[in-house]
Amino acid sequence: MRILHACAIALTLLSAGAAVADDKVLDMSTIDCKQFTAYNKDNTALVMTYLEAYYLGDNDAPVLNFTKMGTDTKNLLEFCTANPTIGLITAADKIMGKKK
Repeated sequence: MRILHACAIALTLLSAGAAVADDKVLDMSTIDCKQFTAYNKDNTALVMTYLEAYYLGDNDAPVLNFTKMGTDTKNLLEFCTANPTIGLITAADKIMGKKK
C-alpha cells in the first residue's frame, strides 16, 4: 500500500520540473541536489512527502510526521545547498538514513 502511495506522489511530481521521459515516468534517482534546491515550496513538499514514505521502515505505521518532515527538509536543503552535484537519493540516504 505504501508503494502505491509513493507512486501516486511520484506521478504528481511530474509537474515538479525534473527531467521526465515521454512515457511520464519520473526516476527519482535522476534528481540531483541542485534541482532539488531550485524547487519552489510546493514541489519541495511533494518530493519530501515521497521521501518520508520511502524511508519508512517495513514495520512502521503509515503516518506522516510533519515535524520530522520539516526537520528532514531543512537538513536536506542545507546539505544539498553545500553539495549541489550529489544525487538527491544519495543525499537523502545521508540525512534520513538508509532505506530500512
